[in-house]
Amino acid sequence: MRGVGELMTSSGTEDSFSQSKLKHYSHTWGSKGTALRKIFWLGLAVIIFLCSACGGNPDSLPPRNEQPPISKPSIETITLAIMGDFLMHMPVVNSVRNPETGRYEFGTIFEPVRELISAADYSIANLETRLAGDSAGYSGYPGFNCPADLADEMSQVGLDMFLTANNHKRNGIPPNFCFPANN
Repeated sequence: MRGVGELMTSSGTEDSFSQSKLKHYSHTWGSKGTALRKIFWLGLAVIIFLCSACGGNPDSLPPRNEQPPISKPSIETITLAIMGDFLMHMPVVNSVRNPETGRYEFGTIFEPVRELISAADYSIANLETRLAGDSAGYSGYPGFNCPADLADEMSQVGLDMFLTANNHKRNGIPPNFCFPANN
């Protein structure tokens, strides 16, 4: 077995270049034990620096065995107003027509329930009439069609949604009429 300064090449001859490199490293770092001590102290200094750079205050953290407080869930409520079957027969439609303006002022028939509707968080009404306008002809039973003023007044009262998927959705439409595919 050869010593530190006696390196051999693969051909079995001493390598003077390797010996000079080894002497250089030994001179720079000193002995092997001294080099390890320097690496240890350098590593320890880096660890201490990194820990102090974090700046965390361990006193501000909760103890590990202490559970965070559990808050009670809050209960929130919502008020719904759901109304059905807004059917506008012709006596009702004619009673709200203002002869001076020609408009239909449906707001007057909502006055008794306006406060109940507006107090709700969300309100829904089943609108069982079409709003096809005067050109389609206003009509009551069986083919309901009302002035569009009804929708405006329902909205002003506070109704949020109108359901129109009911048995009156085809009022005024010929029985054999087919809607175009893109409609």
